[in-house]
Amino acid sequence: MTVLCDGVIAFLAAVGLSALMWLLAGALVRRKAVLPRAFTVLPVTGAAQEMEEAVRVLLAENPSVGRGLPLLLVDCGLSPEAAAQAAALESGDHRITVVTPQEVTNYFA
Repeated sequence: MTVLCDGVIAFLAAVGLSALMWLLAGALVRRKAVLPRAFTVLPVTGAAQEMEEAVRVLLAENPSVGRGLPLLLVDCGLSPEAAAQAAALESGDHRITVVTPQEVTNYFA
């Protein structure tokens, strides 16, 4: 009977040691998740007549915008008037950032 108990205890010790080694190896190998640095990307082009309305709706419906995650307005060929309007939106609200298409990748790298 003593031999059987010693065998069971040795087996459980080996399983416990293996589990601890597995958890340690998993913790060392695990990588941190890369979170994007932007919440919403809104491409705008031309006269962008509905840009201001779209921005207002996005900011109202998404409370996560502004907590370190900006709303990106991507200038895909705005007219001078629309570019001025986008710049006014950016200067009026810290949650909005106007970028070029090439700069968008900087927020997701």
